[in-house]
Amino acid sequence: MSRLSLVVAVAVALASALTACGSTITVPDQGIIVNGCQQPAQCFVQTCGCSRAALSTPDCVQPCHNTVEGDPSTCDCLPLVDTDLGTKTDVQCLETAMACVGRGVICLGVGALCKPPGSTCDGTGDMPQLIPVFGMPMLEPHCQFQDDVCCPGTSGPSDGGVPTD
Repeated sequence: MSRLSLVVAVAVALASALTACGSTITVPDQGIIVNGCQQPAQCFVQTCGCSRAALSTPDCVQPCHNTVEGDPSTCDCLPLVDTDLGTKTDVQCLETAMACVGRGVICLGVGALCKPPGSTCDGTGDMPQLIPVFGMPMLEPHCQFQDDVCCPGTSGPSDGGVPTD
């Protein structure tokens, strides 16, 4: 009798498990898909020079084209067309931090900082961005913008972290 009740219990458990996991999702997905180029993202030109000064010019940032007037969720980043040459330059919806990644000088050392041109190394600034490179090391710290100045940090743990300045 115990063998029969065990078989029945397994059959009931298997049947309920198979019917409980259907292929239809009954609870709606909580993710929101936003159309268009949303703030703080902007329409960046692919050929942007990625200097701090260029980010505020049409050479790098283009206005958004709303397909529905006054509805920012319908913003499209349309390619730039040179009517004289018949060429197109791609424009992409990106946040500023994503548009120019590691385009500046290599900036080594523990506590190294990147500053705008003409700045002094006063302990403030942006940390270098780690970008992938071929070979070793696999990541190198570079300043974000091409015109950034590197304020190097200490030489690192190989000498106990003693400053080289």
